Amino acid sequence: MRLLVVEDEQLVGMFLREVLGDAGYCVTLANDAESALTLVPGTDFDAAILDITLPGLKGDELARRYRASCTVLPIILATGLSQREFTQTLSTDKHLQILEKPYDTGAVLSCLEFLGVRPAYPRAEIGAPATNC
Repeated sequence: MRLLVVEDEQLVGMFLREVLGDAGYCVTLANDAESALTLVPGTDFDAAILDITLPGLKGDELARRYRASCTVLPIILATGLSQREFTQTLSTDKHLQILEKPYDTGAVLSCLEFLGVRPAYPRAEIGAPATNC
């Protein structure tokens, strides 16, 4: 399963790439929404994890733009803000989850599983090289 992670904080992006890779996902990182906009249309990403507080175009607006071209792409919006700020505008989207920061590995994997995004080839052991990318 291919995941797009859009995160402007380099350490958080590296953390997500490592833990999701260890869980069997193939992760592509983008540092901002503008570069991420060019990646989803016409690609085979199975889900996207978007930081809300990106510089420039915010993650929730990026999610809306993705929705315009791909109505069923599972999206996780990661935010340090309260979920209540997003529930009214995004609550009808059954392919979207809000993940409150700070989060841990289990929370990220639970959101992906809730959205039906499971790795096709889970790694046999932590740190094993990726074979599904």
